[in-house]
Amino acid sequence: MKNYLFIWFWLLMCFAFAPGLNAEAKSSLERTPSSYFQWKKLRGLDTEWKGWKIHLGGQLTVDAITYDKDNKKDSGLRWETVNLRITGSYMNKFHFYIEPDLLGIDTKNNLYEAWAGWDITPAFQVKVGQIRVALNSEFATRPEDFPSIDYGFSSYLDGRYDLGLQVGGSLWNHSIWYQGSATSGQGFDLDGNRKADSQYSIRAVVFPIQALGYNFLKEGFLGLGLAWSPDYDDEIFLQTPLRSTVFTTQDLDGDSARWIHAEFGWYWGAFRLGAERVDGEVQDVKVGNAAHQDFDQLTSWSAYASWNITGERMRWERGRWLSPVLDGGAED
Repeated sequence: MKNYLFIWFWLLMCFAFAPGLNAEAKSSLERTPSSYFQWKKLRGLDTEWKGWKIHLGGQLTVDAITYDKDNKKDSGLRWETVNLRITGSYMNKFHFYIEPDLLGIDTKNNLYEAWAGWDITPAFQVKVGQIRVALNSEFATRPEDFPSIDYGFSSYLDGRYDLGLQVGGSLWNHSIWYQGSATSGQGFDLDGNRKADSQYSIRAVVFPIQALGYNFLKEGFLGLGLAWSPDYDDEIFLQTPLRSTVFTTQDLDGDSARWIHAEFGWYWGAFRLGAERVDGEVQDVKVGNAAHQDFDQLTSWSAYASWNITGERMRWERGRWLSPVLDGGAED
């Protein structure tokens, strides 16, 4: 199955980069963009048809890493990410998102996300399918839009992809954003490990100074995320952003689990910074000899800052960082 996926991927890449359009064909594409796929530099293929907007893109990442002699992993080149992304919308109200994982290392069934959504109003939007559940801005952000190499401990502790329902929206002139998620326990974590327990979460982010109009401070935000699982039979797994395993446990036979995320962020022009903290607890874990113990020290924090020296403007929307743009550039 994976071999077929790779074949389709390389055929797609050859088609995308093929220089076979002559001047007349290019002129035709420019005159009738709704009838053809368009290649926009390295951003992928786009087309429009009868109210539909379809985007076909992907992400290809190769890492060159040298480990010290105490690390069990081998140094050298490795495939880090080989993903496709197929997104679309109808009349800017109905949306879909499909992201296959052609490597199949960090996912279940070679698929990160596959969902359909409906933007009923700016204050209420719905998604259903295999969704990303993030209680912080870091994991909610696509890896290529974040300044660090990969996700940190706070995302590994409770980030997941799972089948479920998600609702969210913006209130009071976008000064408050919220998101609620309910998942079925058919998912996986950031390393592809099974997540067999359902989870219910709520997250909210507020821009407390935005309404006051102070240009320098109005893009500062505070966020809080809460999650609860009625049962917890999964493992605790942590990796560094360079994919070195810190530790992993056996499946914990706990009665329930809860997670609390708090975050702060601020961006202005080409600069951004943020800090996040997570506190977790798994209750009534069996530890042997019929004894039970609460694992209540599942705690981590992270901080980051970045500056685009070429001047691209930072953006944050719907709970995540977006790719920076130059002033006047196209919005996502």
